[in-house]
Amino acid sequence: MAGGLKLVVIVLALMIAAVLAAIIWRMVELAGGGRKQGFGDVKLDLPPGCRVVDANAGDGRLVLRVGEGAACDRVLLVDPASGRVLGTILP
Repeated sequence: MAGGLKLVVIVLALMIAAVLAAIIWRMVELAGGGRKQGFGDVKLDLPPGCRVVDANAGDGRLVLRVGEGAACDRVLLVDPASGRVLGTILP
């Protein structure tokens, strides 16, 4: 009888340890501990001769100021997580 009770206690302790390990693993993943893949290269659709003259990050957006000529002047709002251009502001 005592041997069976020891076996039950050991099995329950192992199950509790496994559940705790799974909970901790998931918490680390949700907290950003897991590596995420980047979005790769993003090609901005700019006229020839234009270049990014300034870049600022804030409010979950990347703000790119494009210049080097009247045809080039614009501001691009980019989502840094996906690389998608959210909008363009023309003067």
